[in-house]
Amino acid sequence: SQLSSLQAGEPFVIFGKKGGTIGGASVLRPSGVPANAQDLTVNKTVAGKVVKGSLRSPVIGPAEVWSSLNLQMTGTSINDVFGVDVSGITLSGQEVVLKPSLVGTVSLGDIDASIYPFLRLSMRTRDSIDLTPSQLRKWIVTYVPTAEGILSYGGTLDEEKLHEGQPWKASYGFTNISSRTFPDSITVQADIFSVDKLMVEQQTFRIQAPTPGATTSFDVATETRGKGGYNDITVFANPRVLPELYYDNNILPLFHHLFVVADETGPLLDVTIDGRRLIDGDVVSVSPVIMAQVIDRNPFLLKTDTVGVDLFMRFPCAPDTECPFVRINFSNDEVVWAAATAVEEFNVRYQPRDLKLGAYTLRVSATDENGNLSGEKPYEVTFLVKEKSGMTVQSVYPNPSTDKFYFRILMEGINLPQDFQLEIFSSTGSLVRAFGKESLNLFHVGINEIDMTSTDAGGFPLPSGIYLFRFTTILDGIVFTSSGRLMVNR
Repeated sequence: SQLSSLQAGEPFVIFGKKGGTIGGASVLRPSGVPANAQDLTVNKTVAGKVVKGSLRSPVIGPAEVWSSLNLQMTGTSINDVFGVDVSGITLSGQEVVLKPSLVGTVSLGDIDASIYPFLRLSMRTRDSIDLTPSQLRKWIVTYVPTAEGILSYGGTLDEEKLHEGQPWKASYGFTNISSRTFPDSITVQADIFSVDKLMVEQQTFRIQAPTPGATTSFDVATETRGKGGYNDITVFANPRVLPELYYDNNILPLFHHLFVVADETGPLLDVTIDGRRLIDGDVVSVSPVIMAQVIDRNPFLLKTDTVGVDLFMRFPCAPDTECPFVRINFSNDEVVWAAATAVEEFNVRYQPRDLKLGAYTLRVSATDENGNLSGEKPYEVTFLVKEKSGMTVQSVYPNPSTDKFYFRILMEGINLPQDFQLEIFSSTGSLVRAFGKESLNLFHVGINEIDMTSTDAGGFPLPSGIYLFRFTTILDGIVFTSSGRLMVNR
């Protein structure tokens, strides 16, 4: 009925108690008229009483040694019931009530701080008769505090760019900023997270605990192999192993700090036989020296084993038969290999002894230390072992020439020439230059190439014109000759 008499726009206040009797609330209205044009101010006092209450403290500690609890209450009466529970908290966060319902001053010395470096107080108070439960005046916990440290970083904050395989290292320091001493050495945890590959390398090691005010310096290092792309570096000194008040200042994350240029480029495979690079159909000696070098442009990932290196040889077989490739094992006494060093490339030396006459095919494939292939297809070359001796001048180039001529000579057979002579004549038939036995060490079975500058025996340039050359060599007692023309064009 009080609400139904209200005018439109009239201010009012309903004053009552939640859970009170029906009709117990009062409606306060303005006394002036018109009612809908008045201001209404109400002053009332709300009084009430509670039976019980509780209070929890923040986490206390960490402590090296616990001492005592002093509890002081106010407004106590004979009908009040109160007490404080002391809970211990482990480093992992597990909370256990150790001393329930304490009052007054109580010793805490029997609490093992090495197990429970943190405490929490929980107070409960009740007065069901007078409805005036006791109030907390103060509670004091005394203890010996632990040491406190802070982690610092001595490297650059800019992004660091390295090539895969290049080692990374940075300097850190852990400082004791308290007057207390750590009870043990400090555990350090370093995490290197490869963002692109979603892999984590975790390192854990220990450093000497710094004395009060001192700093222990240490390095964090990692290998970058397999860490292509961005990497996060996070170092945590004392990862909640020893109690400290604050752990936030013990951790240093460096997000996207390390960028590793992935090694995805294959090596160069260089294969020579008797010191030369063959073409298909070339002739070699009966015991050729086959050398394969794996040349890698990454100096930080040196190839140290034979993984990924394969040698195959196809030997002569019956006519009209598909000759199979045979793997050349590294345990073969004809094979010697050497790991790559800072100054030498990885290499394999294979010298088969006394090969039969016929056609052979060599196949070589290789990878670098990171598994990159040297090419889409293996290196492959076919060569011949011949018994019949022979010598042929295949070509002379460039011809005409202004300075130097190159003679391409094919030597066939098993043995090298016993004698050799190259003579250069003018167009009138006079000898202008000659090479003799001193040049024999230039020759080997197969394709040979020797060069000659267009000068006479005295070292003076030959004038422009036509000249004649003549090769003479003795192989197994047989004399071979070959001749042709040279044109000098100044």
